[in-house]
Amino acid sequence: MSKIAFITGASSGIGAACARKFAQGGYTLLLNARSEDKLQTLKTELETTYGTDVLLLPFDVRDRKAAAEAITTLPEQYQAIDVLVNNAGANTKKDRVADINLDDLRYMFELNCVSALGMIQEIYPLMAER
Repeated sequence: MSKIAFITGASSGIGAACARKFAQGGYTLLLNARSEDKLQTLKTELETTYGTDVLLLPFDVRDRKAAAEAITTLPEQYQAIDVLVNNAGANTKKDRVADINLDDLRYMFELNCVSALGMIQEIYPLMAER
């Protein structure tokens, strides 16, 4: 059985590049992002190019309920997660300190920090058992 990698923010950039590298290494992939269309395109590429087994988990990592549901309802063959790449994130426009929009800052902090810890809390129990 191949190892399993769970990658958040997998629809583009670093997340998609990580998915390609893990696919080259023979991993089964659990790919997460908000854009199901972009994930589907990547899945097709990985399956066609590398013969990779890919399960898509389209949800916003800031949504703790959606994250918990996605993890607790994983089919058994995908539960033995070996690697978590907590890649989901964003960087809003760069402003001077005096001009930073606090709503943008809250969004970035929630996505880049709090959500990463939330994903660890969801997936760690599956990894710790092994």
